[in-house]
Amino acid sequence: MIGLIAGVLSLLLCLISAPPVGAKLVLEDGYDVVTVLDGNKLSDSQGVLHPYSILPAMKKQKQNQNILLLDSVGSIFYSVPLPISQDREIKVLVGKQSSGVVSFAAGYSDGDASTATFNHPKSFAVDATGNVYVADRTNHVVRKISPSGETTTIAGGYSGKTGKIDGPAQNTSFSSDFELVYIPGICALLISDRGNNLIRQLNLKPDDCRNESYPGIGVSSVSIIATLSSVVAFIAGFLARPFVASSSEPHGFGKTWNPYPTKSVKIPPIIYSGIRNGVVSITAGYMFVYKLVGTVFYV
Repeated sequence: MIGLIAGVLSLLLCLISAPPVGAKLVLEDGYDVVTVLDGNKLSDSQGVLHPYSILPAMKKQKQNQNILLLDSVGSIFYSVPLPISQDREIKVLVGKQSSGVVSFAAGYSDGDASTATFNHPKSFAVDATGNVYVADRTNHVVRKISPSGETTTIAGGYSGKTGKIDGPAQNTSFSSDFELVYIPGICALLISDRGNNLIRQLNLKPDDCRNESYPGIGVSSVSIIATLSSVVAFIAGFLARPFVASSSEPHGFGKTWNPYPTKSVKIPPIIYSGIRNGVVSITAGYMFVYKLVGTVFYV
């Protein structure tokens, strides 16, 4: 009897979890999942780790890439080196500690890495400078953790309650349900204020974005500009070639600057047409500019 009941329950579970009729599934093979860190098997001093959110640390520490891990239950941020493994050292970035033992203490206190406290945050962002921005929504504020580990409040500090007030950051207010993301192109945090059905923008200081690379700056952009300039010069030389070929008499520039008339020079044929066109175009381009300047001076 018990076996029959278990079989029926198993069948019902399969029917409930099965995809709806008519749904199309595309199962792509070639991937695998491996557990690299078990939060239940850490040292006694670290206790149990409750990973809630993970982001890469944009700024490398001594040539090693780290990730930042948020334990929302314990209100603690950890720094974890890559590649992740169970035996690698996990450092507390910000969180309450006592005699080297991690203490899961929620609260609202700014200061250095060992004294700052958060109230179960669930959203954070990282910029290229190494700053960590935290949506401490239970405290209704936005906090910043500097690369040195110092925590400060950058928005909502004077309000201390829910709301949707804009203005100077310390006077603003947020709902109790908001998240944030860092947008380097505008040097700002975009805040999804779900409790108020709003998207808010928190503008950062220029120093917070000083290490960012923006479009239009850099070696690749310079190379593109140089290439486009070469193409434009090539086209200009090609278009100027008929004018050079049709001009046989000397111009004013020759009378003013050169006592000898300018003669047309025929380029000997070259086997490779690509090279020939390039030489003719470049020569024609220079001659066109030369005669154009002469005409201007003559007038």
